[in-house]
Amino acid sequence: MRITSIQLTNFKRFTDLIIKDIPTASKLVLLIGSNGSGKSSLFDAFEYINRAIKREALSGYEVLDGYFKKKKDLDVFVK
Repeated sequence: MRITSIQLTNFKRFTDLIIKDIPTASKLVLLIGSNGSGKSSLFDAFEYINRAIKREALSGYEVLDGYFKKKKDLDVFVK
């Protein structure tokens, strides 16, 4: 599986992050940034999706809502 785009809305420090047009031929992608810029949060989003997919497959329930919300009145979207 190749990731071609990433979209995070209200996930940890990201209110609206869109990364698109990631080349499918890329064999290596580097994340470079200062401390606190969100590098680890991006990997947390991957882990979040991985766990959600596993839980849904095992139990039949959708579990994507409410995890890592910045504020309680905001919807979290990870795509």
